[in-house]
Amino acid sequence: MRRRYRRQARRAGALSPLAIAGIAAAAVILLTVLVGNLLTLWLDDETYARLTEGTPEEEPAEVLHKTNVPNVNAYPFVLGDDPSKVLELPAVSISINQPNGALAYTSEVSDYLGLTGNKNVSLTESMDALSRYTVYFSGVFYPQAFRYDTEDLRFSATAAEGALLREFVRGGARDVILASIPFESVSITDVLSYVKSVKAALGETPLGVAVPLSIAQRENGWELLSTLLEVCDFCVLDVTSIKTGDDGSLPTVVDLLGSTDYFLTQYDMRLMITDAQADLRSEIELRMIADYQIVKAPPAEVLP
Repeated sequence: MRRRYRRQARRAGALSPLAIAGIAAAAVILLTVLVGNLLTLWLDDETYARLTEGTPEEEPAEVLHKTNVPNVNAYPFVLGDDPSKVLELPAVSISINQPNGALAYTSEVSDYLGLTGNKNVSLTESMDALSRYTVYFSGVFYPQAFRYDTEDLRFSATAAEGALLREFVRGGARDVILASIPFESVSITDVLSYVKSVKAALGETPLGVAVPLSIAQRENGWELLSTLLEVCDFCVLDVTSIKTGDDGSLPTVVDLLGSTDYFLTQYDMRLMITDAQADLRSEIELRMIADYQIVKAPPAEVLP
């Protein structure tokens, strides 16, 4: 006798397996969207991005440059003046020459090189007298070698200036700063060559290079500063001449110092101003900036 198999009829209203799978998939999608929306509400942007996108590769941190040159608060002094005036100053700043090349003194080397200087001031006597009243004096020098067009003349002038600065530091100077280098018209190769030659002449005495704020703020300013620090001992942020903005106005003292913070910290730079910038000096002293140097403002007639 044959067995009869009865196919069970599907209950009315029952869902097919395919429909159940579709509903489950839709529920998962809905849950994912709901959780994602809740995460954006509950979590900060950084945490949400880390959960959804994974941990991004960290960018290499900027190298923080640190120099071995001590911080100073140097105030201007003119060779030949009464040295007792500096008795209460923490450090002094001496202009070795003027931007037009005129020396502030005469010496054996200056006489040998035939350089024009102040005949009433002897370098040896002035430095000896000054050393009785202060332990730190920094020299500011305006290079003239970049004025020459040919390589041979520039080489000769560089050697002469190296000999002049060597004599100055042997008189007791603790460091020397090269100011007003024409970065806009001279190649970085020529600048580095000059700095290397002068550094070789000075030996262990620290050599600094003054860089105008406008040059440091350029797109490739970081590259220039990093390159200079490979051949000199420290860099100086020069704000002795501030350019006007697009509207023709000068920045306020607060805004100006705000724009220097990064460079003073990141590159351990010394801030340089002139004694004619009285408001800026007051703000620097009020903020107790650790490293700054005030130079004697050159007379207008000797500016290049």
